[in-house]
Amino acid sequence: MTGLRIRGARDAGGFTRWDYDDNLAQAIRLRGPGGEIDNCEFFGWTWNAIHLKGDGESTVTEAEVHHNHIHKSYQLGYGYGIAIRRGFGEIHHNYFDETRHAVGGYGWWNSGFVVENNVFGPRQYSHTVDMHCLEENQATIRVGDDPDHPDYDLRAGGEMSIRNNTFCMDGALHGGGINAIAIRGVPWDGVWIENNRFTHSQRPPYNSGNNQEGFAWRQVNLNLSSWDPVPQDEEGYTLNWNDSNNQFGAPETPWESGYGAPIDLTDGSGRDEDQEGEEIDREEEQEEEGEDADERDVITISGDGSTTYYEFEFSVSGDVEKSEQYGATINGYDQISGSTVTGRTTNEPDSFAYAGEIVRFEADDGVEVLINGEEVDPATLGADEQDEEEDEEDQEGEESEDEIEQDVITISGDGSTTYYEFSVTGDVEKSEQYGATTNGYDQITGTTVTDRTTDQPDSFVFSGALTGFNADEPVDVSFNGEPTGIWI
Repeated sequence: MTGLRIRGARDAGGFTRWDYDDNLAQAIRLRGPGGEIDNCEFFGWTWNAIHLKGDGESTVTEAEVHHNHIHKSYQLGYGYGIAIRRGFGEIHHNYFDETRHAVGGYGWWNSGFVVENNVFGPRQYSHTVDMHCLEENQATIRVGDDPDHPDYDLRAGGEMSIRNNTFCMDGALHGGGINAIAIRGVPWDGVWIENNRFTHSQRPPYNSGNNQEGFAWRQVNLNLSSWDPVPQDEEGYTLNWNDSNNQFGAPETPWESGYGAPIDLTDGSGRDEDQEGEEIDREEEQEEEGEDADERDVITISGDGSTTYYEFEFSVSGDVEKSEQYGATINGYDQISGSTVTGRTTNEPDSFAYAGEIVRFEADDGVEVLINGEEVDPATLGADEQDEEEDEEDQEGEESEDEIEQDVITISGDGSTTYYEFSVTGDVEKSEQYGATTNGYDQITGTTVTDRTTDQPDSFVFSGALTGFNADEPVDVSFNGEPTGIWI
């Protein structure tokens, strides 16, 4: 495919908060072997512009993506330029900007990329080149605890070569620093980071924190006490890690041939004029956000220091937004729908700036909660309002219990992550019946459920009738515990 300009539905308005029902879309999905996409422009695609998906475990999509302009991938939790599930991409001579992740991988051992001679612009939401580890995407599934097994829990892709690229960002659109590269586990074949030019000031140590300003990359999830030990070299990096001959401190450091993409982006003084303008705009936006933040309270939620997931949900009487105050990071696990926040936390705090009062708060045991930096008892948050609501709900429930007939739908997949959506004519809520668990991935908007499943079931109690059901892969559906025998 060559020479096309493909526009998605959302090329304005910035990054949104999990409004998947209206906005989740992708331009190109490749499932079989082979493919070439060049000299195209993709913008406004909220899931991804290009998806190298593959087909099952054996068929890997191999594609060459070059000389394209990919930008404005506006979607928290997604927002990819190029997403790789079971695939290998030769990605070169492209310009990426205004993405959450320009290139992102799922983590399978037979997936990876060669990323070379690309320019990554200054307006990025998070790190630009990303490879997850399997444990992150498989959630509670233990796929293997042996580092020599291809489906090891901390497996992060196969071969990843990142060479001769120019990374123009050191700060994020939402404020704070961001890394250029995040490899979140142990590669099967290896990662090579060579001859790149970074705006970031230094080569980081192996255990650098997430999005620490000035650090060009990070290895996430390694060397945490609750993870299995991984093989390391004398510096602490994994044995399959390689980096050399990179240039740091651009644009103050003069560009030299051989580093970064084969183009001098400076104006001769070492400064990129476009980048200066973007930085000024970003500073003005941060000042405006800071003025608004002065009138708000900040709630900070964290776990016990391990990587155990702690789920939480709360509502406020005013508006609410994500924040990086009190050492928090912004991530895609936290979802904001109106004035309600649903999320999960591990060993890193999540903060939210809000107006009004907290009217409801629920969380797993063990979470620590701060209000404006001061620790509070989670049981006291929204207690009065919640008691009143529960009394009203109990009264309404007693009046209508005999009148409303409810069913339970249970959905499970084959082990891989599968996304689905359905609607009902009555009410719907999460349930733990029939062996299901409730988690932050489940989203209920009115009478519509949007979710994802692996091989662990999701259950929902609903009234009325099922009016629509869609899934991107086959899933097993049961009603009231009875299998339908149908894979939808």
